[in-house]
Amino acid sequence: MYNDMDINNDGAINVDEFIDFQFRAFKNYEDNIEFLSKDIKNMDDKIKEVRVKMTQLKERDSGFKIGNDPIMKGSTLTFDILDGDFDDQFFDPDRFEPMIEISINGNEQIEHTRVIQKPKNMHPSWKEILNFDINKPTDLVTIQIINNYNQERDMLAEKPFRINEIDLDEDDTIR
Repeated sequence: MYNDMDINNDGAINVDEFIDFQFRAFKNYEDNIEFLSKDIKNMDDKIKEVRVKMTQLKERDSGFKIGNDPIMKGSTLTFDILDGDFDDQFFDPDRFEPMIEISINGNEQIEHTRVIQKPKNMHPSWKEILNFDINKPTDLVTIQIINNYNQERDMLAEKPFRINEIDLDEDDTIR
């Protein structure tokens, strides 16, 4: 570094040589910052490009419809699992740990809520969102309420339906 500063090689560093060295170092840092900022901008542009391409891939028409609405490739079916109420006359609170499991086309896609244990097991509050990729209106959805006490997975109720059968039946207990 000393030799870099001693520009005229006289064995001494004068003020002008010191200032020149500092200026070159500063200019080098400035150039590096400029190159880094260009790299970051290029990365940001690539990220935007990938996002646009992902959106285009997700939103292609699959050729299937539910009613008059097209199912787009990459469509997502979302279930909001909120809460439940279980009667202690039917279920032993000491041996009851409920969870909800949803599957698409058998074992093709399976998601489940967390298991709720005592003391909240009779009035569980999951507040969970389960997402599924759907491809056609005939995809089979199965919702199960499971007692997972001791991880025994005892199915208590099951509701299978096709995606094109979804409605908002207020009287449906598993809705």
